[in-house]
Amino acid sequence: MSSFVHLHTHSNFSFLDGTMSLQALVERTGQLGMSAVALTDHNGLYGAIEFYQLCKEHGIKPIIGSQVGLADGSSLVLLARDMTGYRNLCRIITGARLRGGHLRFECELDDILAHKDGLFVLSGGKRGLISRLALNRNFEEAEAHCRWMKERLADDFYLELQRFIPWDDLLNDHLTRIANTCDVPVVASNDVHLLSVKEFSLRKVLHAIDQNTLLEQVRSAGHKQQYLKAPREMQRLFPGNPQAIENSLRIAERCNLELALGKPVFPVLEVPGDETPASHLRKLCFSGAEQLYKPRTAEVERRINYELSVIGELGFTEYFLVVKDIVEFCRREAIPCVGRGSAADSIVAYVLGITFADPIRFNLYFERFLNPERTDVPDIDLDICWKSRDRVLDYVYKRFGAEKTAMICTFSTFQSRAAIREVAKVFGLPEEEIRELTRDFPHMAKMSELDENLNTVPQLKTAYSFDKTLTEIIAISKKLAGFPRHLSIHSGGVIIAPDKLTDYTPLE
Repeated sequence: MSSFVHLHTHSNFSFLDGTMSLQALVERTGQLGMSAVALTDHNGLYGAIEFYQLCKEHGIKPIIGSQVGLADGSSLVLLARDMTGYRNLCRIITGARLRGGHLRFECELDDILAHKDGLFVLSGGKRGLISRLALNRNFEEAEAHCRWMKERLADDFYLELQRFIPWDDLLNDHLTRIANTCDVPVVASNDVHLLSVKEFSLRKVLHAIDQNTLLEQVRSAGHKQQYLKAPREMQRLFPGNPQAIENSLRIAERCNLELALGKPVFPVLEVPGDETPASHLRKLCFSGAEQLYKPRTAEVERRINYELSVIGELGFTEYFLVVKDIVEFCRREAIPCVGRGSAADSIVAYVLGITFADPIRFNLYFERFLNPERTDVPDIDLDICWKSRDRVLDYVYKRFGAEKTAMICTFSTFQSRAAIREVAKVFGLPEEEIRELTRDFPHMAKMSELDENLNTVPQLKTAYSFDKTLTEIIAISKKLAGFPRHLSIHSGGVIIAPDKLTDYTPLE
């Protein structure tokens, strides 16, 4: 392992705060010779799975965590050591999101202590309560709180040291003294929000957008030193405290979360008697075939047997049973419902009543829908009458359990027109100019199409060539390409788990 590991790091999934894409974060970590890195976005795990996958692809050890804001305005950094820690992190975030309501996050320290197993807890650096108390010279109170945390978290609690400016040395001296008095180890971090110093101006723009204010009025964009520093740079920041650097390695070595990605996880339906899900699905298929095929030919039987073998081999038996269950509810309630897309290529979907097109009659290829060579999950889309959509959703929640069911989210991202509009606004351009500037951009144009628009629309091309402010606005807008802006609710996607959803992901 390298000589230092960043354990407090934010990507652009710390919405309108972090400036790094996950790809850039992981690639830069590798370039700097670090063999591990943590992702600790604010109050969520939005980028955790993609981050985990990218780290594995680049031979870097992923450490999943979150910087969690507390009700008193302070924060703690939580890092998952293992699967127990990951699940507890999901539960902590879920509790704070559901208690807070829309766009609020209300986490209590008791929530963290109740779900502390499998987690390292870092004091939160300058945003942590101990640092704030020490900064205000409330040393006795800071020491008392540190001792209180030590009593409850034992060796899993670390006092976090950060150094952005020379004046931080005095604070770190106080924190080190408190840590020694309370027998709490210290660990160095950099509260990373930037890939390099050059991105500080971009972070100011993000904060201005978030605060709906002008760029010149932003006073809360952190410090330009909060970038992904190399191990040697971090060592130079703490010459008198090598233990703080070494402890970053000790924590990283003990974080060994392994996620079983790429394997389907489906809810388990109760089946009659001594049947298994596979035998029950087979029974339903041949019962349906008796109704639809008269006579039931050898070709039909071969096709059903073949599809069932592939479905079973790839682990999608329960998936078909779940969809069948939802479709049957729609039929019972006289709710118009039909499966569409490549699922229509499956005779199993046809005889179960999910789709209406006969694959034998129309010579449809099952392999378009599912075959052993494909790694992606088969997709059965159900078109349901919009008037009864909420009734169906209500049934799904009751049938499979509210703790196991949720609507899925989507990420709204910056596209060219919206990015230019928001950046221009924080630069102080009047609404008429912004409207004129963005008028010729398509509403959903991708950022990759921005240069094409600039070169093909005469008035834009002229303005871009001579207006320095516009040139800067366009340059910043390009950097925002694809950045997640906020969450939205997917129009129809529902996730159903075999256990509590918080075993897999946070809810809000």
